[in-house]
Amino acid sequence: MDLTTRFLLGLTAFAALGYVSFLYGGLRARSRLPFSPLRRRALALWR
Repeated sequence: MDLTTRFLLGLTAFAALGYVSFLYGGLRARSRLPFSPLRRRALALWR
């Protein structure tokens, strides 16, 4: 595996982890609102 491939794989992994943590953090912040439509939709997606 050459250096360019390694760099692109690392960059992709970093971007994916950042995106997932951003989504999870957003859902956690919204979970304080008990009747939020976004929370209901998010919970429906997890079931």
